[in-house]
Amino acid sequence: MELNQPEAKHKNSESLFEIENLEVSFSRAGVETFAVNGVSFSLKAGETLGIVGESGSGKSATCLAAMKLLPSTIAHIKSSQMRIDGLEFSAFSERQMRDIRGPKIGMIFQDPMSSLNPVLSVGVQITEAITAHQNINRQEAEAEAVKLISKVGIPQPATILKRYPHELSGGMRQRIVIAIAIALKPRLIIADEPTTALDPTIQSQVLELLKDIIKQSNSALIIISHDFGVVAEMADQILVMYGGKIVESGPTESLLNSPRHRYTKALLACLPTGDMHGKTLHSIEGEPPDMKLKPSLCSFAPRCTNSIPACMIDPCDMKHDNVETGRQYLCHNPVEYGVRTNEY
Repeated sequence: MELNQPEAKHKNSESLFEIENLEVSFSRAGVETFAVNGVSFSLKAGETLGIVGESGSGKSATCLAAMKLLPSTIAHIKSSQMRIDGLEFSAFSERQMRDIRGPKIGMIFQDPMSSLNPVLSVGVQITEAITAHQNINRQEAEAEAVKLISKVGIPQPATILKRYPHELSGGMRQRIVIAIAIALKPRLIIADEPTTALDPTIQSQVLELLKDIIKQSNSALIIISHDFGVVAEMADQILVMYGGKIVESGPTESLLNSPRHRYTKALLACLPTGDMHGKTLHSIEGEPPDMKLKPSLCSFAPRCTNSIPACMIDPCDMKHDNVETGRQYLCHNPVEYGVRTNEY
C-alpha cells in the first residue's frame, strides 16, 4: 500500500485500487462541513486494508465517495482521482457507475436490516444484483443465488432463498449481504463495520468467510471498523483517520505495537487490558474537531497532552519512518519508535 505520494501517480502499476487527494464536503442550509480532506492511498490485489478512527473521522465518507453513494444534493467530491484496475472513474456518471458498483467494487454495509429490503425475499434481492449486470434468465439467476448462499456458509440455501430478512438471524442476514456484495465477483470489497452487533462466534465466522473470499478470488478488501481486534486479525495495513485526514499508516503489527502519531497511541490506550479489575478505562479528553472549519494545522493538537508550539502554528507534512519501511505519520512531536504503553 502507498499513502499520500501524489508524485508517484502511476508508479505502482500493480495497484488494484487507488484514491488520490480525495476531498468530500457536505452543504446544508448554507453551511459547509469538510468531511474528508486530501485522502490518498492505494491497495494491491490480495491485500486487506483496515481503516480506523473515531465516529466522524471520515472513514465511511471516504468509501461511500469512492462508490459515489453520497447524496449529490448535499455532498461534493473535489480534487479527486479514483482508479480500479487502472480505470479512472472519478468523473463517471451515475449510469457509468453501474459498471463499477458490483462488477468492480462490492460493498458490505454496516447494518443488514437497513441495507436489505424487508418486503422482498433474500432470493429476489440476490438475483436482482445478478440480472442487472448479466444476460441470464431468472431461473439461471436463482441457481446462481443458491450457489452464493451456500458459498457464504448458510445451510439449505434453496429454502433460505424464499425467506425474508426478518426470518433470518443476524449472522445469516450479514452473510446474505456478503453474498450480494460478491455476486458479481468484484475486484474490491468494502466492508463497513461488517461484524457490528454480532456475537463473538458469528463475528469470527464472518471474518473467516471474508478472508477465504479474498484469498480465493485474489481480490482486495477494505474493512472499516472501530474494533482494533477485528482490524488486527484481518488487515495487512492500517490507516488511522482523524478530522477527515489520514494521520498515520503502516503494516498492522508495526503500527499497533509501536504507534508514532499521538492520536493512534491515545486510541490504543483506551483499549481494555487483560486485567481491568479496579482499573478505569482511559479516555481521550476534549471534543472532536469542528468539521465546519477546513483543517490546515493538526486537528488533534487541542486534545493532545504532548503537543508542542509547532502543532498550533505550522502545517505538518507526512513523515516517513526510517526504522521500518511503510510507516508514515502526520505529527510534529511523534511517539518515540518502540514505545508502547497503555498511557498517552
